[in-house]
Amino acid sequence: MVATWIFGLGLIYIDGSQRLGWAFLQTPWMISKLAGIVFLTTWHHVLGAARKKYVAGTNTRTARFWKMTNELPFIAAIIMVVAVTTEFGS
Repeated sequence: MVATWIFGLGLIYIDGSQRLGWAFLQTPWMISKLAGIVFLTTWHHVLGAARKKYVAGTNTRTARFWKMTNELPFIAAIIMVVAVTTEFGS
């Protein structure tokens, strides 16, 4: 994940400084994409903490909760893909 963040920030820097200018960071599709990336990273860490609780035997969540929250990354990915492919707001 660290390498993905480094390479992604590098690509943003290259696009901002050499190709597109920094205004592309203010477009609605880019804001939604960046928000989705931050959400997925946060969700990854939340699940890591939940796994530690599960291993320790202090899990208080039901199976239904985990089945429902399993869909959150999928929904976020769909929103990000639609945002980037349509570039809405540009």
